[in-house]
Amino acid sequence: MVSKKIGTGVRSLSKLSLSSFVSGIRKYFFPWLIAAVVLAALIYAVSFSVCVFRGDISTSVNFSFDGIEAGLDPAGNKFDVNSIKSDKIVEDSLKELGINESVENVQRAISIDGVVPDNVIDRITSYKVSFGEGSEIITSKDIKDTTYYPTKYNITIDCGKVNIGHSECAELLNKMTEKYKDTFFETYGYNKSLESAVLAVDYSEYDYVDAVNVFESSLTSLKNYIDELAKKDDSRFRSEKTGYTFADLSKAIDTVQNEDLDWISSNITVNNVSKDKEILIANYQFKIDALNRSKKIAEEKLKSINETLEVYQKDSVLIVGGNEMGDTQINQSSGTYDKLLQQGISAKTEASNCQQKIDLYKKRISSLKSSTSKSGYAEMADEDLKNISDKISNLINIVNDTATDYYETELFTNSYSVLSPANYSLASTFKSALDNSKTNIVPLELILLALYIFASAIYVFIPDSFKEKLAGIRAAKSKKSGKTVKKKRKARK
Repeated sequence: MVSKKIGTGVRSLSKLSLSSFVSGIRKYFFPWLIAAVVLAALIYAVSFSVCVFRGDISTSVNFSFDGIEAGLDPAGNKFDVNSIKSDKIVEDSLKELGINESVENVQRAISIDGVVPDNVIDRITSYKVSFGEGSEIITSKDIKDTTYYPTKYNITIDCGKVNIGHSECAELLNKMTEKYKDTFFETYGYNKSLESAVLAVDYSEYDYVDAVNVFESSLTSLKNYIDELAKKDDSRFRSEKTGYTFADLSKAIDTVQNEDLDWISSNITVNNVSKDKEILIANYQFKIDALNRSKKIAEEKLKSINETLEVYQKDSVLIVGGNEMGDTQINQSSGTYDKLLQQGISAKTEASNCQQKIDLYKKRISSLKSSTSKSGYAEMADEDLKNISDKISNLINIVNDTATDYYETELFTNSYSVLSPANYSLASTFKSALDNSKTNIVPLELILLALYIFASAIYVFIPDSFKEKLAGIRAAKSKKSGKTVKKKRKARK
C-alpha cells in the first residue's frame, strides 16, 4: 500500500512539475518576446547610428601574377601592398576629386588587410597521431614551416577619421584603386626609364662620329629590351594597337643599325666630316691613352692567370683495379681551375678589344690630319642625323605601344583587378548596420532566452498556495483599480 502511494505521488509530482513548467513558458512568453524585439531594435539602432555618423567604406582588390604567392612583385622584389595608399596616389586622387583633406589623415584612416581563406590554416597545420604506453593515443599539432601570402586584400577607410562624407570616401577609394592600376603598369610594365634615357641624350651636342655612336648605343639598348620581351612571349604576340610582333620590331632596329647608321658613319668617316677637327683629334688621343691603360691591365691579369694555371693541379682520383692494365688515375673537374680559365679568356678578349679600338682611333687621327673636310658634307650629315633621330623616336613610340599592349592584354591580363568597388547608399548602410549588429544581437538574445527558460523553470518550484495568493492579490488590485476608475467617472459626470 505504501509503495502504491509513493508511486502515485511521484507520478502526480512529475505531472504537476511538467504542467507548471509549461505554465511558466506560457506565462513569460509575451514578456520575453517583447524584450527580445526591443533588445534587437536597440542594438540595430545603435549600429545604424554608428554607420551613419562614422562607419567604414570598403573595396577589395585581387592580384594574380607570378611570384605573388611567395610575397614577391613581378620584378622579383618584396611585394608591398601598402603602396596603394602612397603619398603620390593619395595626393593625386584628392586633387582630381577636389577633396580638401590632408594626405596624412587619409593614410591613417585607410587600412589594408589580406584575406586568408578558411582552409589555409588546415594546409599549414598538420596533426600527428602516435601511440603511447598502453595504447594511449597522443595527438600533437605541428605548424609547418610555411608562410601564406594573400592575393586578395580588403581596403577600408574609416569615415570617422577624415573630414569628408561617406560618398566622398567611396569616390576616393575608387579613384585610388584606379590610380594604382596606372602605377602598377608603369612600374612593372613598359620600361619608361629606358625611353627617358634614350630621349634625354641630345645628339647635337656631340661631334658627328660620336653622335653615331650615341645612336648605336641607344638602338642596342632598345633591341636588348625587345629581345627580352620576346623571350617571355610564348604565343608570338601581335599588338592590336600597332600590328607588330617583337620579332618585327627587332628586325626594324637591325635595319636602322646596319643600313642607316652604317651609311651615315661611312659618309662621315670617308669625308672626314667634323665640327672641330682639333678637338676631335684630341678626344681620340685621350681615348687611345685610356685604352692603352686598360689593355695593359688586362694583359697583366692574363699573365698572372696563365702563371697560376701552369702550377695548378686538378684533384685526382685513383681507381684501384680500374681495368686490365691495373690501377687508373683520372683528373676531376675543378671549379677553381675552370673559373681561372674563364677569367683568362675574358682578360684576353678585353685586351684584344682594346687593341682594335686603339687601331681604329689611330687610323681616324691619321685620316683627319692628312685631309681636309669637303664642303656640303656637314650639312648632309646634319640632315642624316636628324632623320635617324626621328626614326628612333618613332621606333620608341611603337615599342612603347606594343609593349604596353603586351603587358595589359597578355602578360598582366588579370594581374590586378578590383573585385568590388567602394559604394555608399542608404541600402548599403542598412546592410552594413545589420552585419555589424549581428555579432552583438546573437549572444545577447541567447542570454535573454536563457533567462526566459530559467524563469520558466523557477516557476515550477513556486508553491501553488503562493501562486493562488499572488493571483488573489492581483485580482484585488485589479478590482480596486476598477472601482477607482468608476468613481472618477462619476465625479466627472
